[in-house]
Amino acid sequence: MSITTPTDPRGNNHVVVHLPAGPRVGLDSSIHEYSAIPPHITASLPSITLINLNYRLSPPNPAGDHRFPTPIHDVSAAFDYIASRFEPRRNKICLLGSHIGGSLATMLALTNPNLIHATAVVEPVVDWVSLDEVAKATTLVPQTTAQERKTAEVEAQAQTAVELMKLRSRLFRTPSAYFDAFASPILFLRAPGRDTPLTKTAAMVNEPVMLQEAEDEESTYGDAFGPYDDDLHYQLPNNDGRRASEEPLDSSTNSPSTADDHHSIQGSDVEGPLKQPPRRRKVLRRWPPHTRPELVKLPYTKVFVRDSATTPPHGHALLMRAQGTELVELMRRACFFGQEKSVAEARVGLSVFDRTEGEHSPEVDTGLVAAVEWLKGL
Repeated sequence: MSITTPTDPRGNNHVVVHLPAGPRVGLDSSIHEYSAIPPHITASLPSITLINLNYRLSPPNPAGDHRFPTPIHDVSAAFDYIASRFEPRRNKICLLGSHIGGSLATMLALTNPNLIHATAVVEPVVDWVSLDEVAKATTLVPQTTAQERKTAEVEAQAQTAVELMKLRSRLFRTPSAYFDAFASPILFLRAPGRDTPLTKTAAMVNEPVMLQEAEDEESTYGDAFGPYDDDLHYQLPNNDGRRASEEPLDSSTNSPSTADDHHSIQGSDVEGPLKQPPRRRKVLRRWPPHTRPELVKLPYTKVFVRDSATTPPHGHALLMRAQGTELVELMRRACFFGQEKSVAEARVGLSVFDRTEGEHSPEVDTGLVAAVEWLKGL
């Protein structure tokens, strides 16, 4: 962690905590490391205390094993120190992060909301769980003239999802690690929509999710608040292949047969056709979960995503824009329940920045410039 004090004596009380992008999948499928804010951006912050938080995150190597949840522990411990040194009542602590750093910044904003003034995240990876669904949707879109553009976009997202899944397998020890809301902060706001695979192999062989079913499910989640245990459990097919009637099961009932079926689905290595796994609904979760809403106020939040109107479609921009859009929607619905819609829209926003050509990682740099300008105006 490095701290840069203001060079302007007329500096304000803003403290910007920057969380670097961390390992990122590039166009050549290699992993790049971004550590500090580029100089041309820091030059525009003479009156702001800038803290660069260098968390540890890397696949196993001779220097050590720094996979998740190591970066979560690093960021949480560092933020506790920052909050103790810079009194939040006197200083406006703001978070700035991109990619995985944006995910960690979102996690801090949702778990320490009263200590943070504002959060600006650029193309954050807030949902590692749904990558499997995105990757499997590509072959299920009709190849018709009317849907050529949509087909190209879905395929571009699927290719990026596959690359991110490869990165995910290197940065997480087990699937349960990325099903953790601290690693996939969108899960603070909704249920994951499926069970946690028991192994990495099981994570890759789940039944494909039909695109239309996924769209229908996305349009219906959030009709009612509830924990994941309140999701509908769809019964398994009967021995003759016919599906039993759908009926919600009581999550408090520990049925031995249900537990056996659940284990056989996710842990079986027996050859043959896979059994139909129970389908889960993505249920909206109330935030904050353990305290009264009037005691907590979500920081000013802005999610920056790239303009995806490119030919051919840029899969990374499309996928990150989809995750960013869902994050903003869920924050507005879960974090401001019972309040006016205008309050949520004023507090949480989505901003699209143009994709430009130029130096190394131009898209991320362009987003950081926009994010810094927004933070300076608060």
